[in-house]
Amino acid sequence: MGAATAQGDWQKGRATYYGTDGWSIHKGSCGFGYQYKDIGTGWDIAAIADASPEFAGSCGRCYEIRCEARAVIDGYDNSFDRSGACKAGDASVVVRTVDNCPCQYPSNAYSNKRWCCNDHSDTQGTHFDMSLWAFEKLADLKLGVAGIEFRRVPCGYRPANPAPDGPSTMPAFESPAALGYSGTPYAPANLQDLYQQKLVQRFDGPGATQGAMSAATEGSTGTEVTLEQVLTQHGELSSSSASASASATASTGNGCTDVAPSGSTCQKEKDNKQCSEPWLLSGNYCRATCGRCTLSDSSSSDNGSSKVSNNDSGSSDNGSSSSSSDCTDVSPPGEADCQQQKAWGKCKEAYIVKSNYCAATCERCSGGQAGASSSSAADSGSVSAAAAASASAKAWASSTRQQQPEEGAKVQAYAKASSRRSGRD
Repeated sequence: MGAATAQGDWQKGRATYYGTDGWSIHKGSCGFGYQYKDIGTGWDIAAIADASPEFAGSCGRCYEIRCEARAVIDGYDNSFDRSGACKAGDASVVVRTVDNCPCQYPSNAYSNKRWCCNDHSDTQGTHFDMSLWAFEKLADLKLGVAGIEFRRVPCGYRPANPAPDGPSTMPAFESPAALGYSGTPYAPANLQDLYQQKLVQRFDGPGATQGAMSAATEGSTGTEVTLEQVLTQHGELSSSSASASASATASTGNGCTDVAPSGSTCQKEKDNKQCSEPWLLSGNYCRATCGRCTLSDSSSSDNGSSKVSNNDSGSSDNGSSSSSSDCTDVSPPGEADCQQQKAWGKCKEAYIVKSNYCAATCERCSGGQAGASSSSAADSGSVSAAAAASASAKAWASSTRQQQPEEGAKVQAYAKASSRRSGRD
Protein backbone atom coordinates (compact mmCIF):
# COMPACT_ATOMS: atom_id res chain seq x y z
CA MET A 1 0.00 0.00 0.00
CA GLY A 2 1.45 3.35 -1.05
CA ALA A 3 2.07 6.23 1.29
CA ALA A 4 -0.81 8.66 1.76
CA THR A 5 -0.45 11.92 -0.13
CA ALA A 6 -1.81 15.43 0.46
CA GLN A 7 -5.23 16.15 -1.05
CA GLY A 8 -5.03 19.90 -1.61
CA ASP A 9 -2.94 23.04 -1.80
CA TRP A 10 -1.76 25.04 1.17
CA GLN A 11 -4.25 27.66 2.34
CA LYS A 12 -3.93 30.54 4.78
CA GLY A 13 -5.38 30.19 8.28
CA ARG A 14 -5.20 31.29 11.90
CA ALA A 15 -5.00 29.16 15.04
CA THR A 16 -5.73 29.38 18.75
CA TYR A 17 -5.73 26.48 21.21
CA TYR A 18 -7.65 24.76 24.02
CA GLY A 19 -7.53 21.60 26.09
CA THR A 20 -6.84 22.18 29.80
CA ASP A 21 -8.83 25.37 30.37
CA GLY A 22 -12.09 23.61 31.21
CA TRP A 23 -12.86 22.77 27.57
CA SER A 24 -12.07 19.13 26.91
CA ILE A 25 -10.78 17.71 23.63
CA HIS A 26 -12.62 14.48 24.55
CA LYS A 27 -16.13 15.98 24.49
CA GLY A 28 -16.24 17.45 21.00
CA SER A 29 -19.44 17.88 19.01
CA CYS A 30 -18.43 15.15 16.56
CA GLY A 31 -18.96 12.61 19.35
CA PHE A 32 -15.70 10.75 18.80
CA GLY A 33 -15.16 10.15 22.51
CA TYR A 34 -11.77 9.89 24.17
CA GLN A 35 -8.74 10.91 22.11
CA TYR A 36 -6.01 8.40 22.97
CA LYS A 37 -2.51 9.64 22.16
CA ASP A 38 -1.39 6.43 20.44
CA ILE A 39 -4.52 6.09 18.27
CA GLY A 40 -4.76 7.96 14.96
CA THR A 41 -3.67 11.60 15.30
CA GLY A 42 -3.82 11.21 19.08
CA TRP A 43 -4.09 14.44 21.03
CA ASP A 44 -3.47 16.42 17.85
CA ILE A 45 -7.02 17.51 17.08
CA ALA A 46 -8.83 20.70 16.09
CA ALA A 47 -12.15 22.52 15.95
CA ILE A 48 -13.04 24.56 12.86
CA ALA A 49 -14.90 27.87 12.98
CA ASP A 50 -18.50 27.05 12.07
CA ALA A 51 -18.89 30.28 10.08
CA SER A 52 -16.13 29.19 7.71
CA PRO A 53 -16.89 27.44 4.39
CA GLU A 54 -14.34 24.80 5.43
CA PHE A 55 -16.60 23.77 8.32
CA ALA A 56 -19.26 21.88 6.33
CA GLY A 57 -18.67 18.12 6.55
CA SER A 58 -15.49 18.59 8.57
CA CYS A 59 -16.11 15.97 11.28
CA GLY A 60 -13.33 13.40 11.09
CA ARG A 61 -11.47 15.27 8.35
CA CYS A 62 -7.71 15.61 8.76
CA TYR A 63 -5.42 18.53 7.99
CA GLU A 64 -1.71 19.13 7.86
CA ILE A 65 -0.93 22.43 9.60
CA ARG A 66 2.28 24.42 9.72
CA CYS A 67 3.08 27.76 11.34
CA GLU A 68 3.31 30.93 9.23
CA ALA A 69 5.23 33.93 10.58
CA ARG A 70 2.97 36.97 10.15
CA ALA A 71 0.59 39.28 11.97
CA VAL A 72 -2.90 38.01 12.83
CA ILE A 73 -6.10 39.99 13.30
CA ASP A 74 -9.04 39.08 15.55
CA GLY A 75 -12.75 39.70 15.10
CA TYR A 76 -12.48 43.07 16.84
CA ASP A 77 -9.78 44.32 14.43
CA ASN A 78 -6.93 43.96 16.93
CA SER A 79 -3.64 43.02 15.31
CA PHE A 80 -1.04 40.75 16.94
CA ASP A 81 2.52 40.52 15.67
CA ARG A 82 3.38 36.85 15.26
CA SER A 83 6.35 37.31 12.95
CA GLY A 84 8.52 35.44 15.46
CA ALA A 85 5.97 32.86 16.58
CA CYS A 86 7.11 29.80 14.64
CA LYS A 87 9.45 27.67 16.71
CA ALA A 88 9.55 24.67 14.36
CA GLY A 89 10.23 26.36 11.02
CA ASP A 90 8.34 24.59 8.26
CA ALA A 91 7.67 21.50 10.40
CA SER A 92 4.02 20.47 10.49
CA VAL A 93 1.44 18.50 12.46
CA VAL A 94 -1.56 16.45 11.29
CA VAL A 95 -4.79 17.09 13.20
CA ARG A 96 -8.22 15.49 13.04
CA THR A 97 -11.39 17.59 13.33
CA VAL A 98 -13.41 16.53 16.39
CA ASP A 99 -15.30 19.70 17.31
CA ASN A 100 -16.51 23.10 16.12
CA CYS A 101 -15.65 26.64 17.13
CA PRO A 102 -19.01 28.47 17.26
CA CYS A 103 -19.51 31.98 16.02
CA GLN A 104 -22.90 32.15 17.74
CA TYR A 105 -24.64 29.93 20.25
CA PRO A 106 -28.08 30.17 21.95
CA SER A 107 -27.96 32.71 24.82
CA ASN A 108 -24.38 33.50 23.74
CA ALA A 109 -22.98 31.18 26.41
CA TYR A 110 -20.33 29.62 24.19
CA SER A 111 -20.14 32.15 21.37
CA ASN A 112 -16.69 33.14 20.20
CA LYS A 113 -17.19 36.10 17.92
CA ARG A 114 -13.60 37.12 18.47
CA TRP A 115 -12.20 34.21 16.48
CA CYS A 116 -14.91 31.98 15.01
CA CYS A 117 -17.03 34.23 12.75
CA ASN A 118 -14.89 33.98 9.62
CA ASP A 119 -13.75 37.56 10.15
CA HIS A 120 -11.06 38.96 7.83
CA SER A 121 -11.19 35.70 5.87
CA ASP A 122 -9.57 37.42 2.89
CA THR A 123 -6.36 37.87 4.87
CA GLN A 124 -6.74 35.49 7.83
CA GLY A 125 -8.30 32.47 6.11
CA THR A 126 -9.95 29.67 8.10
CA HIS A 127 -9.74 29.69 11.89
CA PHE A 128 -8.66 26.49 13.66
CA ASP A 129 -8.96 26.03 17.43
CA MET A 130 -6.23 23.43 17.90
CA SER A 131 -5.55 21.28 20.92
CA LEU A 132 -2.76 22.76 23.01
CA TRP A 133 -0.69 19.62 22.31
CA ALA A 134 -0.84 20.31 18.57
CA PHE A 135 -0.39 24.08 18.92
CA GLU A 136 2.70 23.84 21.13
CA LYS A 137 4.45 21.78 18.46
CA LEU A 138 4.36 24.85 16.21
CA ALA A 139 4.38 27.91 18.49
CA ASP A 140 4.77 28.96 22.11
CA LEU A 141 1.56 28.56 24.12
CA LYS A 142 1.99 31.95 25.78
CA LEU A 143 1.30 33.61 22.42
CA GLY A 144 -2.26 32.26 22.35
CA VAL A 145 -2.73 32.75 18.60
CA ALA A 146 -0.57 32.29 15.51
CA GLY A 147 -0.77 32.43 11.74
CA ILE A 148 -0.87 29.06 10.01
CA GLU A 149 -1.10 27.35 6.64
CA PHE A 150 -3.19 24.21 6.23
CA ARG A 151 -4.19 21.62 3.67
CA ARG A 152 -6.40 18.55 3.65
CA VAL A 153 -4.64 15.22 4.00
CA PRO A 154 -5.65 11.59 4.66
CA CYS A 155 -5.70 10.86 8.38
CA GLY A 156 -2.89 8.36 7.89
CA TYR A 157 -0.65 10.98 6.29
CA ARG A 158 2.85 11.37 7.71
CA PRO A 159 4.50 14.79 7.21
CA ALA A 160 7.92 14.94 5.61
CA ASN A 161 9.06 17.14 8.49
CA PRO A 162 6.91 16.35 11.55
CA ALA A 163 7.03 18.87 14.39
CA PRO A 164 8.32 17.37 17.67
CA ASP A 165 6.12 16.89 20.73
CA GLY A 166 5.92 19.64 23.33
CA PRO A 167 6.21 19.17 27.10
CA SER A 168 2.51 19.16 28.04
CA THR A 169 0.86 15.99 29.37
CA MET A 170 -2.79 15.06 29.85
CA PRO A 171 -4.01 16.29 33.27
CA ALA A 172 -5.54 13.82 35.72
CA PHE A 173 -9.01 15.38 35.45
CA GLU A 174 -8.91 14.58 31.72
CA SER A 175 -7.84 10.96 32.18
CA PRO A 176 -10.03 8.20 30.70
CA ALA A 177 -11.15 7.09 34.16
CA ALA A 178 -12.27 10.60 35.07
CA LEU A 179 -14.37 10.83 31.90
CA GLY A 180 -15.85 7.33 31.95
CA TYR A 181 -13.49 5.57 29.53
CA SER A 182 -11.03 2.71 29.88
CA GLY A 183 -7.27 2.53 29.75
CA THR A 184 -4.68 5.28 29.98
CA PRO A 185 -4.50 8.61 28.11
CA TYR A 186 -2.31 6.77 25.60
CA ALA A 187 -4.45 3.74 24.75
CA PRO A 188 -7.73 2.03 25.74
CA ALA A 189 -7.69 -1.09 27.90
CA ASN A 190 -8.55 -3.07 24.76
CA LEU A 191 -9.29 -2.10 21.17
CA GLN A 192 -12.92 -3.22 21.51
CA ASP A 193 -13.49 -0.23 23.81
CA LEU A 194 -12.32 2.03 20.99
CA TYR A 195 -14.45 0.33 18.36
CA GLN A 196 -17.57 0.85 20.47
CA GLN A 197 -17.20 4.62 20.21
CA LYS A 198 -19.31 6.38 17.54
CA LEU A 199 -16.89 7.09 14.71
CA VAL A 200 -19.37 7.96 11.95
CA GLN A 201 -20.76 11.44 12.35
CA ARG A 202 -22.16 14.22 10.21
CA PHE A 203 -22.51 17.99 10.01
CA ASP A 204 -25.65 19.57 8.58
CA GLY A 205 -23.97 22.89 7.93
CA PRO A 206 -23.43 26.19 9.75
CA GLY A 207 -26.17 26.99 12.22
CA ALA A 208 -28.15 23.77 11.82
CA THR A 209 -28.54 21.04 14.39
CA GLN A 210 -25.64 18.64 14.14
CA GLY A 211 -24.79 15.29 15.63
CA ALA A 212 -24.28 11.60 15.27
CA MET A 213 -26.71 9.13 13.77
CA SER A 214 -26.68 5.70 15.38
CA ALA A 215 -29.37 3.10 15.90
CA ALA A 216 -30.15 1.63 19.31
CA THR A 217 -30.11 -2.17 19.37
CA GLU A 218 -31.91 -2.90 22.62
CA GLY A 219 -34.54 -1.44 24.91
CA SER A 220 -37.49 -2.29 27.15
CA THR A 221 -40.03 -1.30 24.49
CA GLY A 222 -39.63 -0.59 20.82
CA THR A 223 -40.90 1.90 18.28
CA GLU A 224 -39.83 1.81 14.66
CA VAL A 225 -37.96 4.94 13.62
CA THR A 226 -36.82 5.25 10.02
CA LEU A 227 -33.51 6.74 9.03
CA GLU A 228 -35.41 9.10 6.74
CA GLN A 229 -37.38 10.39 9.72
CA VAL A 230 -34.16 11.32 11.48
CA LEU A 231 -32.81 13.00 8.35
CA THR A 232 -36.09 14.84 7.80
CA GLN A 233 -35.95 16.12 11.37
CA HIS A 234 -32.64 17.79 10.58
CA GLY A 235 -33.65 19.16 7.18
CA GLU A 236 -31.72 16.65 5.08
CA LEU A 237 -34.73 15.02 3.36
CA SER A 238 -38.35 15.87 2.73
CA SER A 239 -40.82 13.74 4.67
CA SER A 240 -42.24 12.37 1.40
CA SER A 241 -39.00 10.50 0.75
CA ALA A 242 -39.38 8.27 3.80
CA SER A 243 -39.51 4.56 3.11
CA ALA A 244 -39.69 1.44 5.22
CA SER A 245 -36.51 0.04 3.73
CA ALA A 246 -34.13 1.92 6.04
CA SER A 247 -35.60 1.46 9.48
CA ALA A 248 -34.12 0.87 12.90
CA THR A 249 -35.60 -0.06 16.26
CA ALA A 250 -35.07 2.38 19.08
CA SER A 251 -36.18 2.33 22.70
CA THR A 252 -38.85 4.71 23.96
CA GLY A 253 -38.83 3.45 27.53
CA ASN A 254 -41.63 4.52 29.84
CA GLY A 255 -41.77 8.29 29.54
CA CYS A 256 -38.53 9.89 30.65
CA THR A 257 -35.65 7.48 30.09
CA ASP A 258 -31.89 7.40 30.41
CA VAL A 259 -29.61 7.23 27.40
CA ALA A 260 -25.99 6.84 28.45
CA PRO A 261 -23.04 8.30 26.50
CA SER A 262 -21.09 5.75 24.51
CA GLY A 263 -18.70 3.78 26.70
CA SER A 264 -20.14 5.00 29.99
CA THR A 265 -23.15 4.74 32.31
CA CYS A 266 -25.44 7.46 33.60
CA GLN A 267 -24.60 6.67 37.21
CA LYS A 268 -20.91 7.05 36.42
CA GLU A 269 -21.53 10.42 34.75
CA LYS A 270 -23.53 11.57 37.79
CA ASP A 271 -20.83 10.37 40.18
CA ASN A 272 -18.27 12.28 38.08
CA LYS A 273 -20.44 15.42 38.41
CA GLN A 274 -21.07 15.62 34.66
CA CYS A 275 -24.86 16.16 34.85
CA SER A 276 -24.64 19.90 34.22
CA GLU A 277 -21.93 19.69 31.55
CA PRO A 278 -22.97 21.23 28.18
CA TRP A 279 -21.97 18.13 26.18
CA LEU A 280 -24.23 15.92 28.32
CA LEU A 281 -27.15 18.35 28.26
CA SER A 282 -26.93 18.93 24.52
CA GLY A 283 -26.94 15.20 23.81
CA ASN A 284 -29.98 14.78 26.08
CA TYR A 285 -28.13 12.05 27.95
CA CYS A 286 -29.07 10.64 31.38
CA ARG A 287 -32.26 12.64 31.88
CA ALA A 288 -33.68 10.38 34.60
CA THR A 289 -30.48 9.88 36.58
CA CYS A 290 -29.62 13.58 36.38
CA GLY A 291 -33.13 14.63 37.46
CA ARG A 292 -34.21 16.43 34.28
CA CYS A 293 -37.58 14.65 33.89
CA THR A 294 -40.86 16.58 33.91
CA LEU A 295 -44.51 15.56 33.91
CA SER A 296 -44.79 16.63 30.28
CA ASP A 297 -42.04 14.27 29.14
CA SER A 298 -44.50 11.69 27.84
CA SER A 299 -48.04 11.42 26.61
CA SER A 300 -50.00 8.62 25.03
CA SER A 301 -50.70 8.58 21.33
CA ASP A 302 -53.84 7.10 19.81
CA ASN A 303 -52.30 3.64 19.56
CA GLY A 304 -51.18 3.69 23.18
CA SER A 305 -47.48 4.01 22.54
CA SER A 306 -45.42 6.51 24.52
CA LYS A 307 -43.08 8.97 22.82
CA VAL A 308 -40.36 11.24 24.14
CA SER A 309 -39.95 14.46 22.20
CA ASN A 310 -36.56 16.02 21.56
CA ASN A 311 -37.84 19.36 22.84
CA ASP A 312 -38.85 17.87 26.22
CA SER A 313 -42.55 18.55 25.74
CA GLY A 314 -45.35 16.01 25.53
CA SER A 315 -46.60 15.25 22.05
CA SER A 316 -49.82 13.81 20.70
CA ASP A 317 -49.76 11.33 17.87
CA ASN A 318 -49.34 14.08 15.29
CA GLY A 319 -46.69 15.91 17.32
CA SER A 320 -48.49 19.27 17.14
CA SER A 321 -49.71 21.35 20.06
CA SER A 322 -52.91 22.29 18.25
CA SER A 323 -55.24 21.12 15.51
CA SER A 324 -53.52 20.36 12.22
CA SER A 325 -55.95 22.75 10.55
CA ASP A 326 -54.29 25.66 12.36
CA CYS A 327 -50.98 27.27 11.57
CA THR A 328 -48.87 26.24 14.56
CA ASP A 329 -45.39 26.70 15.89
CA VAL A 330 -43.12 23.69 16.30
CA SER A 331 -39.71 24.56 17.72
CA PRO A 332 -36.63 22.80 16.30
CA PRO A 333 -36.07 19.68 18.46
CA GLY A 334 -33.78 20.36 21.39
CA GLU A 335 -33.32 24.05 20.56
CA ALA A 336 -34.68 27.39 21.74
CA ASP A 337 -38.32 28.39 21.26
CA CYS A 338 -39.63 30.08 18.13
CA GLN A 339 -39.58 33.61 19.54
CA GLN A 340 -35.89 33.25 20.32
CA GLN A 341 -35.22 31.74 16.88
CA LYS A 342 -36.87 34.79 15.32
CA ALA A 343 -34.91 37.16 17.55
CA TRP A 344 -31.69 35.52 16.35
CA GLY A 345 -32.78 36.08 12.75
CA LYS A 346 -32.97 32.37 11.98
CA CYS A 347 -36.46 32.32 10.38
CA LYS A 348 -34.96 32.06 6.89
CA GLU A 349 -32.41 29.39 7.76
CA ALA A 350 -32.77 26.46 5.35
CA TYR A 351 -33.38 23.83 8.03
CA ILE A 352 -36.04 26.00 9.73
CA VAL A 353 -37.93 26.59 6.47
CA LYS A 354 -37.51 23.09 5.04
CA SER A 355 -38.83 21.36 8.16
CA ASN A 356 -41.49 24.10 8.59
CA TYR A 357 -40.43 24.92 12.14
CA CYS A 358 -41.88 28.09 13.73
CA ALA A 359 -44.36 28.65 10.89
CA ALA A 360 -46.57 31.07 12.85
CA THR A 361 -43.84 33.12 14.51
CA CYS A 362 -41.85 33.30 11.28
CA GLU A 363 -45.02 34.33 9.37
CA ARG A 364 -45.03 31.48 6.87
CA CYS A 365 -48.71 30.54 7.42
CA SER A 366 -50.86 29.81 4.40
CA GLY A 367 -54.33 28.54 5.20
CA GLY A 368 -54.17 25.28 7.13
CA GLN A 369 -51.21 23.85 5.32
CA ALA A 370 -48.53 25.15 7.65
CA GLY A 371 -50.06 23.51 10.67
CA ALA A 372 -50.23 20.17 8.93
CA SER A 373 -46.62 20.44 7.80
CA SER A 374 -45.56 21.43 11.29
CA SER A 375 -47.24 18.41 12.76
CA SER A 376 -45.38 16.21 10.31
CA ALA A 377 -42.07 17.81 11.22
CA ALA A 378 -42.80 17.46 14.92
CA ASP A 379 -43.74 13.82 14.47
CA SER A 380 -40.35 13.27 12.87
CA GLY A 381 -38.88 14.97 15.92
CA SER A 382 -40.75 12.67 18.31
CA VAL A 383 -38.26 9.90 17.91
CA SER A 384 -37.49 7.60 20.79
CA ALA A 385 -35.14 8.69 23.56
CA ALA A 386 -32.30 6.52 22.33
CA ALA A 387 -32.44 7.90 18.80
CA ALA A 388 -33.08 11.43 20.06
CA ALA A 389 -29.93 11.52 22.15
CA SER A 390 -27.72 10.74 19.19
CA ALA A 391 -29.71 12.43 16.42
CA SER A 392 -30.11 15.78 18.19
CA ALA A 393 -26.64 16.23 19.67
CA LYS A 394 -25.78 19.79 18.68
CA ALA A 395 -22.44 21.09 17.64
CA TRP A 396 -23.49 24.48 19.04
CA ALA A 397 -23.52 22.89 22.50
CA SER A 398 -20.16 21.28 21.95
CA SER A 399 -17.19 21.75 24.16
CA THR A 400 -15.83 24.94 22.60
CA ARG A 401 -13.28 27.09 24.25
CA GLN A 402 -10.59 29.64 23.78
CA GLN A 403 -7.13 30.51 25.00
CA GLN A 404 -6.55 34.25 24.66
CA PRO A 405 -3.31 35.89 23.50
CA GLU A 406 -1.08 37.31 26.19
CA GLU A 407 1.01 40.33 25.25
CA GLY A 408 1.49 42.29 28.45
CA ALA A 409 -1.06 43.49 30.98
CA LYS A 410 -3.07 45.53 28.47
CA VAL A 411 -3.64 42.60 26.12
CA GLN A 412 -4.30 40.23 29.00
CA ALA A 413 -7.00 42.55 30.33
CA TYR A 414 -8.55 42.77 26.88
CA ALA A 415 -8.43 39.00 26.53
CA LYS A 416 -10.40 38.58 29.73
CA ALA A 417 -12.99 41.10 28.66
CA SER A 418 -13.50 39.51 25.26
CA SER A 419 -13.26 35.85 26.17
CA ARG A 420 -15.94 33.45 24.98
CA ARG A 421 -16.77 32.60 28.56
CA SER A 422 -17.82 36.19 29.23
CA GLY A 423 -20.42 35.90 26.46
CA ARG A 424 -19.40 39.19 24.89
CA ASP A 425 -20.76 39.72 21.35
